[in-house]
Amino acid sequence: MYLSYYGLARSPFEIGPEPEPFFDSPAHLDALWGLIYGVTENRGFISITGDSGVGKTTTLYAAVQSLGLTHPSLLWIEHTDPRAEPASLLATIVDRLNLPTALTPGGDLTPIRNRLLRLREAGRSLIIVFDGAQNLDAELLGFIERLAAFNTDDSPLFLMIFVGLPAWDDLLRRPEHRELDRHIALRLAIPKLTPRLARDYIEFRITSAGGMVGEVMSGAAIRTLISLTDGIPGRIHALADQALGLGLANRHQPIAASDLRAARNALDPTLFRLGLRSWLASGKTMTIGLATLALVAVGLGWMLLYPRTPALRPNPVQTAMPDPASFRPAAFPVTVAPGETMQTLLRHYGLPETGDEVGRVQALNPKLGTSDAIHAGQVLLLPAPAPSPSSTPAGAP
Repeated sequence: MYLSYYGLARSPFEIGPEPEPFFDSPAHLDALWGLIYGVTENRGFISITGDSGVGKTTTLYAAVQSLGLTHPSLLWIEHTDPRAEPASLLATIVDRLNLPTALTPGGDLTPIRNRLLRLREAGRSLIIVFDGAQNLDAELLGFIERLAAFNTDDSPLFLMIFVGLPAWDDLLRRPEHRELDRHIALRLAIPKLTPRLARDYIEFRITSAGGMVGEVMSGAAIRTLISLTDGIPGRIHALADQALGLGLANRHQPIAASDLRAARNALDPTLFRLGLRSWLASGKTMTIGLATLALVAVGLGWMLLYPRTPALRPNPVQTAMPDPASFRPAAFPVTVAPGETMQTLLRHYGLPETGDEVGRVQALNPKLGTSDAIHAGQVLLLPAPAPSPSSTPAGAP
């Protein structure tokens, strides 16, 4: 309801995981590329951790979007209930793999292994995602460890991605889960945003939604928002969205630090202790929502009586996922296109067509050996070129 008042094309602080627009902080980019690399290179088990609200699930969804959720070579399973019984996960796997055999968690799982072997021979992969990994039930973890035994260090039959709080790392360190911990090939972590990055993030969200920062949020409000949320994006979204509704009701444009403090007092304090999802699941959400709706209704009444002439503003910024041609880690995965040679591949990705560069590619891909022969559908790691000054991403600090 506050969009037109603040000149916004859409809400800049949506609640929940949102893969676009993607904020390319160094930590988020590292996690994004780590996920993409881990999946495309079939690294087996991947763990991504961080405090509640730092953007783990958002980064995962961004990676899924980049990889293609419906990509024919990827079979995705998102297991959303960490407290579920093993039979529930098993039923999902059996259904996804189209297995007719009735299996039990404690019984013979050879049919699953055989199907996974056939999938690998066909160049396909099964990926199971566990969100809230720190809450995985001990019995379910035991079943996951049985499945993990199908994987070998050099050739995993399937992939698992565990998304969790730092407590997930503590859980893996327990002696009874040592075998599962051994299977984790990539460990990614997303920290809180520094004050500077938090300011960049807030401004990025506003401009991506088509707004002008100075007309939406004062400098004092931004500093207050950063202080109250400790640089955690999920908290920034919840508090800023609430404050914008209060700002409309109070006819503040831009919103002031007082709107942020009032919003903080109105929100359930457990939001900042239990995490965003727990708060959204609580019954208090409806009460707070109705109170905010009443304040916004008052603000709309004022707007009808005393209309405001909007200032001219630029068109909304169209922000998309990081472009692989612009944002690359030290090495990045690519898929060889039909008819592509090593030279055309290097040229396509802006790499020098020299013997030294071919040698770098061979060093990153030991299976190539001394030959530079490649074939369609092959996934290779390419060395990233040094970025030019003009290629610095707009959202980068």
